[in-house]
Amino acid sequence: YAAPRGTPVSTIGDGKVVFVGRNGGYGKQVRIKHNSKYVPILAGKDVQRYYYHEPKKYVFFERPKNAGGCWNKKMHLSEHKVLIRQICKKPTATFLSHPIAVTGNIFTVMANNIVEEKYILGVLNSKLINYYWQIMFSDFNETFPQVTIYSLSQIPIKETDFDEMSSINELVDKILEAKKHNKDADTSELE
Repeated sequence: YAAPRGTPVSTIGDGKVVFVGRNGGYGKQVRIKHNSKYVPILAGKDVQRYYYHEPKKYVFFERPKNAGGCWNKKMHLSEHKVLIRQICKKPTATFLSHPIAVTGNIFTVMANNIVEEKYILGVLNSKLINYYWQIMFSDFNETFPQVTIYSLSQIPIKETDFDEMSSINELVDKILEAKKHNKDADTSELE
């Protein structure tokens, strides 16, 4: 988070400083590795189109004996995945390339490789799918609009070859890079 010059760095517990310096458009950063049971976590509001807010919270990642929900460590701490926000009017997705856990109001898509994941991301955030969504699934619920697993499973995502996926990936990479440096960047010409 942004803080005035001279603000002391605080942490959730003991850890080892693994990085101090500038992190692209995110500015100065101090990264601390904690006990492996504490992991950074994102909530639904952190997920934007082609962008996510850096996690500010950590969670003690150990499944209680009688817990429900998803505690799949492989999924939560995957090195790459697509995140889809659940509470919104239409699919809002981004790509995550760090092992960060997510709350229950985020859907996670893991494909066979990064190329497939970024292809899916590009399709989900496309103008075409936005139009399709409005016709097929918009519930006009302004108070608590939701994206559901069922509605996501009905999106017609074309199976295609590596070359076609790669061309969409090039656009997705340009959008992700622009949003990394400026979350408000106008990328509409690429979408």
